[in-house]
Amino acid sequence: MASARLPPLAKLPLSARAQVRDKYEAKKADWEKELSNLLGVEWKFEIDTAALWPYLKEENNKNSFGIMLANYVDGFVENLRVYWLPANGEDGKEELNSCAYAHIVTLDVDEGNKHNTHRPPYNSSEIRDGKVVMLFHADWFGSNPFDVVNSLVKALEEAPAPPS
Repeated sequence: MASARLPPLAKLPLSARAQVRDKYEAKKADWEKELSNLLGVEWKFEIDTAALWPYLKEENNKNSFGIMLANYVDGFVENLRVYWLPANGEDGKEELNSCAYAHIVTLDVDEGNKHNTHRPPYNSSEIRDGKVVMLFHADWFGSNPFDVVNSLVKALEEAPAPPS
């Protein structure tokens, strides 16, 4: 079932801003440093929290928004380090750096659920505008955030060629 993009929130609630600051932003530089060390070039995380907030379906998710963001980012770095890089080696690292030439990781809704093909459909990834985009199903935001790396090989195979 296709899902339409929800409009972003104008401003996060105060409690959510505190959660994002304390649980995500406070650790963001450490994750960026680790990712950069793993991939050999500087990488950044850019997440539009106001665009993601409308996908929180349950009140307890709203109370732990910063933790949810941290779980996606930490899961990406951890799974890249523990599983993806050992399985794909230097060739995988070079291809990731080349296809995702902006060296940015972001988080977004999988509009139309085009990449989530397993049941239940939780997360996947794609390369968009030279960025790695961690994707979540609109109805399952926050579910299994650690598995976004599982589809990274497919995302690289489907990525447009980097500009010359």
